[in-house]
Amino acid sequence: GGDDRLRLLSAIAASLEAHSSDSEGEAVLLLADKLQQQGLLRGDVVTADDLAATVRRLREHPATADELGVLDAASRRLPHHAPLQRYAAAAYDQANLPDQASRILRRAAEAVDASAEYQRLAYSRARRENDATDAFRYARRWLTLLPPDDPSAAYAETAVADSLVLRGRYDEAAALLEPRLPMAMDNPGPYGHLLYLAAEATAAQGRESIARQIIQPHLTRQDEGGQGWRRQFARLAADVLPSADDAADWLRMLDYHVEQLPPGLDTDAERLMVASALGRLGVRSDDPSLLRVARLRLTRLLEGPLAVGDSARAADLTVSAWTAYAQVSRYLDDQAEAERAWRRVLANAPRDAAAANELAFLLLRSEPIGTSSATSPRIAEAMAWSDVAVEQRPDIAAYHDTRARILAAQGRPLAEVAEAFDAALRLDATLLDALLGAATVKLQQARQLERTESVESTSEAQTFDPAAAEAEALVREVQLLFDRSEPLVQDALRDGKLAGHLEDEYRLIADALAADDR
Repeated sequence: GGDDRLRLLSAIAASLEAHSSDSEGEAVLLLADKLQQQGLLRGDVVTADDLAATVRRLREHPATADELGVLDAASRRLPHHAPLQRYAAAAYDQANLPDQASRILRRAAEAVDASAEYQRLAYSRARRENDATDAFRYARRWLTLLPPDDPSAAYAETAVADSLVLRGRYDEAAALLEPRLPMAMDNPGPYGHLLYLAAEATAAQGRESIARQIIQPHLTRQDEGGQGWRRQFARLAADVLPSADDAADWLRMLDYHVEQLPPGLDTDAERLMVASALGRLGVRSDDPSLLRVARLRLTRLLEGPLAVGDSARAADLTVSAWTAYAQVSRYLDDQAEAERAWRRVLANAPRDAAAANELAFLLLRSEPIGTSSATSPRIAEAMAWSDVAVEQRPDIAAYHDTRARILAAQGRPLAEVAEAFDAALRLDATLLDALLGAATVKLQQARQLERTESVESTSEAQTFDPAAAEAEALVREVQLLFDRSEPLVQDALRDGKLAGHLEDEYRLIADALAADDR
């Protein structure tokens, strides 16, 4: 019967899990052989013969759609066989179909009696996709399903802490990891990720001395692991430590250790890391002196060829250095240098979506607000770079927002501008730039309709205007930004101009509200 068959398949799967030395492909072939011997998996959507033939073909060739279908059907029918689930997911990944791979692993994890191994696989997938909610859910299940004395419990706790850090829940992550800190610090080899997370959680809490105590012993290492620890130290200083003074002390300490490294260890790459961290800290702490120091260091690095292992790596680091230089120049309000730097980035990486969007936005902002820019060559160039950004990364809302603003600057129809803002909001409904821009455009559309419609009687049924309805909803969101009544915000938006940057729009709206007060 069905239940007996499922139990038998589960027993086969459990026995195959013992073949831990076999590759997943070999384990799946062994499964197919057992199914054939038992006369199972016959007359279904997929047979044992189908499964075996597919695995053998995949040793020589990429998977076809039919072969992927066989693996998908087999993974559905045999949910308790972890090697099969991993193998099917890997085949979809190799075929550049990551969504289907994720679906297989998550489906296995949701099985009624899924094991800890399935939760681990699903956690790894969710983490890879930056899905913080599911990563936490699967990591908790993984930990819950392990016996208390299981040697892998430390790794499951690390996974839970990792998902907590991803969600910004640093206190909980630190509390979970601290009991294991002495063990991990005595034996850092297998517990490096646990130490990374403990350092980040305690740094975010402002417990600078504990975070430094965790990382400092590794700063002098001259292997690849040492490079990783120095990168982590720089990242925590630039982006995480609450105290800017503590962060600056960390970067001074890191700079000292980098300069003590012997030649041949990609020292320029680590110097670039320190300079970039200084720039990020300068932005975060609004400290122009740090920004100027960062730009001076970047200038020195860019004056000559970077001393790194090979030419390809040198080219990548050159792009990274110009990117950091452009970002620092932007925050120093040196738009000419920022433009020059973004052009250097794109000369080396012409399909770099982030750089293309940044240059497009900078060119847009270079046109004074209120001037006619429909025929401006800089606005035309901005649109060309915006096209590159959206083409390369159509999934990033901010790039559609930039495109909408350029369309507005070109004087394109409001409906076209509104659609570009809508594209941004479909990807990220909380993007304030797009929310504000969409409200502005839709209110302007509603105003155009008011001017063209003639209402003969207030008692007559009036044409429903979708733009006005959407605008009202958007205005309620924008209203949260301003401590003013809704009609005043509506009036300010109706009279506002689409500016090149969100702060400019805030200023325009604030000016309009101030004029209303007067």
